[in-house]
Amino acid sequence: MRKIGSIVALLAIVYSYSGCKKLKEKFTEFDIPVSGVYPVPIDSVLGVMKTYTTIDFQTTLDDELLKRNSSKNLIESGKLTHMEMNIIRYDTSVKTQYGFIEEIKVYIDADGLGKTFVGAKSPVPSNAGLQVVFDIDDVELKEYLKRESFRLIIETILREPIKQITPMQFKSNYHIRAKLLK
Repeated sequence: MRKIGSIVALLAIVYSYSGCKKLKEKFTEFDIPVSGVYPVPIDSVLGVMKTYTTIDFQTTLDDELLKRNSSKNLIESGKLTHMEMNIIRYDTSVKTQYGFIEEIKVYIDADGLGKTFVGAKSPVPSNAGLQVVFDIDDVELKEYLKRESFRLIIETILREPIKQITPMQFKSNYHIRAKLLK
C-alpha cells in the first residue's frame, strides 16, 4: 500500500512539473547597439532651450531577431540601457568640449508615435570633456524599436556659444526581450 502511495505521489509531482513546463513561454533576450552622428549647428543664443532633431536611426532588429528565431511582432520589451554622446574632433587643433552645454534632454520619436522622454544630463559639468553619459529613464520603447527607423530629439540649454558646427556621435544600447517563433 505504501508503495502505491509513493508511486501516486511521484506521478503527481511529474505531472505537475510537466504542466508548469508547458505554461512557460520561451524567450530570447539580447542587447542591440544603435549609433549615429549628428552635426550640431552654430548657435549663440544662451540660456534658452533649443531643440534639434537628429537623423533617422535605422533599426537593425529584423536580422538579429531572425538569427534568434523571433520577429518584431514578438517583441515583449525594449528598454534603453545606456546612452552617451561624444564630440568628434576631425580637427585636433579645435578644443571643443561639452562645457558649452548646461543641460541636455533626449526624447525618442517615430512617425505615428510621438515623442517620449528617454534621458537627460542636468547639469552637464563644465569640465565634462568629450563625452556625456546620460541618466536614463526606465521607459518601454518596444513600439519605437519595431519601426524601421526612429529619431532622437535633443533639447539643450547652452552655457557658451557654439562657434562651429560640432559633430556629435550618439551611442546607445537597447535590451530586447522577444518571444520565440513557434
